[in-house]
Amino acid sequence: MFSSNYTNKDDASIWEDFKAGDRSALSYMYFRYAKLLMLYGRKISEDHQMVEDCIHDLFFELWKKRERLGSTDSIKFYLFKILRRKITESLRKKKDYISHEESHVSGFARSVENQIIDKQTDKERQSLVESLLLQLNDNQREIIHLKFYAGLKNREIADLLDMEHQSVKNVLFRTITKIRKYLQQHDISMPW
Repeated sequence: MFSSNYTNKDDASIWEDFKAGDRSALSYMYFRYAKLLMLYGRKISEDHQMVEDCIHDLFFELWKKRERLGSTDSIKFYLFKILRRKITESLRKKKDYISHEESHVSGFARSVENQIIDKQTDKERQSLVESLLLQLNDNQREIIHLKFYAGLKNREIADLLDMEHQSVKNVLFRTITKIRKYLQQHDISMPW
């Protein structure tokens, strides 16, 4: 798998080792982030093979260009941002970009929906949760996913989505308030 030399290092140190040509740093980054990148990529596009290809291209190109790369203190954020750009470019090239918004919305809806529904066994509750998620716009769904499922910080989300930091905080606050209110109105308890 990957070297345990990196488990106690911070991202900035791992990144510098990678840029210096350390193949074990590349392996560590791949094994640590590939699955998360795949999950995130599948929220953007339902074409799983294209997402996988984009991830492989991402690591290949990073290795090729490593000496010219800048510094980072968050490898995960850096990789998410590049992957998002690569998938968007690939969708545009395939002329599938027109349906991107629809698949984007449904991808995020299914992801959040499945995780919530797994905790609910009652068909009525399942229907109420689906209704709630349909009330969220694609931006709200993506921010919720990046915050709670990908574990990104508000500033990282803002940079990734080209938004102001305060706007991300506002969207999160309003969305969480909306979710809580809806769940309380329909007597649905959630572990968070």
